[in-house]
Amino acid sequence: MRKISIGIISTLSYLGIRQGTIKSLDRYNILHAVDVTDDDVTELSIHSADTDVLVLAIWRYPEMCPDTSFVTGSGAIRRTIKLKPIVEALGPAKTALLPAFHP
Repeated sequence: MRKISIGIISTLSYLGIRQGTIKSLDRYNILHAVDVTDDDVTELSIHSADTDVLVLAIWRYPEMCPDTSFVTGSGAIRRTIKLKPIVEALGPAKTALLPAFHP
């Protein structure tokens, strides 16, 4: 059983990329989250201030562990959003359409 947190710095390190060389890391953050998910991962947290990352995380949720959360904010003002209830409320058809809302 493992808990994993994904954020911009961990994604850059994971990809072997220097900070500032990629304009948008939205898709890379989500691909990193999907890639590190395996049978041992019981909890996954995706950290970002960018709501585009939330949209992509909801879209790719079926490929992640069931206890996946999106964490936004900084310092004392931090919010954790569980993805499972959102995906269940939207259903598979609406969830599949979410990439259309990501520029």
